[in-house]
Amino acid sequence: VFSHIRCRHCTQLGHYRDECPVLHAVNGANPTQLAVMMAQANASLIDPQWILLDSQSTISVFNNPSMLRNIRPSTHTLRALTNGGHQDSNMVGNFHNLGEVWYNADSIANILSLADVRKVCRVTLDTSDEPALCVHRSDGTVMKFAEHASGLYVYDASKLSDPITAYTLISTVADQKKLFSRRQIDAADLARDLYRKLGRPSEAEFYSILTRNLIRNCPVTPDDARCAVHIYGPDVAVLKGKMTRSSAAPRAPMFEAVPLPAPVTTHRRNVTLCADFFFVQGLGFLHTISRGIGFRTISPISDRTHKTMLFEINAALNLYRSRGLNVCDIHADNEFDCIREDIRPIAMNIVPADSHVGEVERSIRTIK
Repeated sequence: VFSHIRCRHCTQLGHYRDECPVLHAVNGANPTQLAVMMAQANASLIDPQWILLDSQSTISVFNNPSMLRNIRPSTHTLRALTNGGHQDSNMVGNFHNLGEVWYNADSIANILSLADVRKVCRVTLDTSDEPALCVHRSDGTVMKFAEHASGLYVYDASKLSDPITAYTLISTVADQKKLFSRRQIDAADLARDLYRKLGRPSEAEFYSILTRNLIRNCPVTPDDARCAVHIYGPDVAVLKGKMTRSSAAPRAPMFEAVPLPAPVTTHRRNVTLCADFFFVQGLGFLHTISRGIGFRTISPISDRTHKTMLFEINAALNLYRSRGLNVCDIHADNEFDCIREDIRPIAMNIVPADSHVGEVERSIRTIK
């Protein structure tokens, strides 16, 4: 009798709105969620490994259980209205990086609603590049829904690989940079450059240097250092230098001193030493060089007291004595005159005021 009547609520034929079974189900004890699905095609043409991104569907529903996790009964029923009738679903599951979706084994396809996806992921479309919708997921990966001949936007999960038996997860620098702003990337580059100039200390030591503000007016912050590690990972040189063998070496190598050249032991056994101080960015060093041989020593110092000078000069003298060489005299400026009596019988030759020893001055310029 009412076959020509179309309901204004569910748009189906055969009844008026006040007699609509869908409306009564919503108002009854078993709540029913209404949704619209517009993606329609011949079921035989839709691969179960495909995922469709549909701009006209208001819900996401899957028919392939292997794509979901934690499939479970829902607390309410979903009634999806299509141009081919309606379909009820009462199971839900979790889809990676999207969250909860509906599961129905009788669904025509695995469908993601564009309205649901864009709420949690950035979606881009650049037809000048290729006809594909790109979903940028929170883990940095991109799902590319390419335009099919049927007009649907399809992500083919079957093309990912054969049956998976193991996973290898790789994060590239380009993908990691997408998670940071341009300013953060520039700051991370500056932090990595400073890290290398400091001689590649451990990450904990580098953080400590920045946190304690040991470098004055340093533009690099601890957060910049952490961003650099997140983007680039550990420094390659550190990884190569700190790797160890899986098993211990059979024996520890023995140190063997290189023999002195014959001309040195024959003609240069008596050594004249030249000494002076120099500074680099406020840090003091005591430098010695042997006249004729050209052997240099550099020792960091905290001050220029009598005790420090005597200790470092004796350390340099012991190096020469250990190789059978005899230091006969030391040439230095007036600052070293305080240790003259302490180093006898080695003679201390002091240059005139406002003068410097030529050999050690040229060596300091070379070092700097």
